[in-house]
Amino acid sequence: MRAMPTIAGPLGLAVMAMGSHASSPLAGQSSELVAELGATWSLPPIDVEGGAAGFFVTGLRASRWGLGGSGLHASLLVGRSMDEVDAGDVLSGEAGGEAWRDIGGGWSSGVRGRAFGLRVDAPIEQRSYGVEGAVLLRWRAPAFRASVRATGGAGQSRLSVEIPPSDRDGPTRTRERTDDLWRYGTEVELLWGDGPVLAGVRGGIDEGADGTYSRGGVQLLATAWLGVVEVHLDQWDTPAGAETTGGLAFHVPAGGWSARGVAGRPDPDPLLRDERGRGVGGVLVGRRILGGGADPATRSGRAHLHTVLDETPEGARVRIELPVETGAATVTVLGDFTLWEEVRMERRGDRWSVELDIPAGTHHYGFMVDDEWYVPEDAPDAVPDEWGRRSLILVAGAGGEVR
Repeated sequence: MRAMPTIAGPLGLAVMAMGSHASSPLAGQSSELVAELGATWSLPPIDVEGGAAGFFVTGLRASRWGLGGSGLHASLLVGRSMDEVDAGDVLSGEAGGEAWRDIGGGWSSGVRGRAFGLRVDAPIEQRSYGVEGAVLLRWRAPAFRASVRATGGAGQSRLSVEIPPSDRDGPTRTRERTDDLWRYGTEVELLWGDGPVLAGVRGGIDEGADGTYSRGGVQLLATAWLGVVEVHLDQWDTPAGAETTGGLAFHVPAGGWSARGVAGRPDPDPLLRDERGRGVGGVLVGRRILGGGADPATRSGRAHLHTVLDETPEGARVRIELPVETGAATVTVLGDFTLWEEVRMERRGDRWSVELDIPAGTHHYGFMVDDEWYVPEDAPDAVPDEWGRRSLILVAGAGGEVR
């Protein structure tokens, strides 16, 4: 069977395109337009004959992120089959955004939405499009994070295939199938860790047009100046039966360049109801052509926002300073060393300043400028975090070593 691999390949492409908002943790307060080039491949489902289907891919990815992880993103990818016989064009895209608000005590709430589309040409035509929205609530404490998400969506999918005539003079027939798509459900995620590496569990249940989907699994998230890497393993119970999925996703910036990719067995999609293949993978290399700030790897010469004043057996006495922001009425600092409670900073000349006792360990922190999360775009200590925003990192060693 040659038809299914041709469809499975574009689904691998769609996985990458629809994961475009995964790059948002690297954005912080920034705007950028990135041109990307790469390839994607996919294996068909277990019960379908055929080999790997590959596509050359090119496209554009745009994003604009503001304070607290709020922002907009869009991507458009075009693929061309590596198989000259079954060559067909693929168009996959997404546009969406999210908005967050800090509500105090380590809590924040948000909304997220996206619209997506997938078009696959001959030999089997596929047209899928839809919209999804979510309401989110998350809580963050020292060495622990929790979030809950309620999601709903709707869309439509249409397949069209030409059936050859049974005899030489017979007519060619076209068989079409149109499905109305919908889903609603909830997901809970718990993460533990102190520093750039987090481990956790997650689970959820969704009701879709073809039945109930439930899952539970584990994940590992690593964030550093190099980028973001996520590894996950999940067990699913779907209308088609039980299955195990898992894989790796990464996004690594380097100056004006970036690389992002996926590898593994993709999760079932309660909305699209597609048969995901045995495996999917791909890599896109991007070049920023508009916007963006200095990459963390090129900012090592910038001044730190914290200075050690005195060493203590438990850690250090540290002064944290932020250059005055135009129009700011109040500025506070908060982090795991304050239990994510805001500590007011004082205006001293051209800077906001506060002195705190910091215990030994790796700490994340940031600022609230007029009740909005803020991290300077050129801060040398900024790293992406799991909440879709940037935070600052401070490492205090035993005996007061701070960096």
